Amino acid sequence: MAKYITEDDIEKAVMSRLGQADFGYELMYCDPSPDLRENLNDGTGRASKKECVLPEILRASLIRINPHIAED
Repeated sequence: MAKYITEDDIEKAVMSRLGQADFGYELMYCDPSPDLRENLNDGTGRASKKECVLPEILRASLIRINPHIAED
């Protein structure tokens, strides 16, 4: 039988490594249940499930890595 690696295998391995190492990341998991798919109360700050960018996390990260630039 041929051995191969799927995208899911790669994602699981990366998430496992990030969870074990002290990189300062907080892992967030989404519940895939159909009842919660449209629930936006998931702590991400998204206005829609179609948003790829997490606005509050992006803003905080930009402020942290660019302290010399005015927030406005």
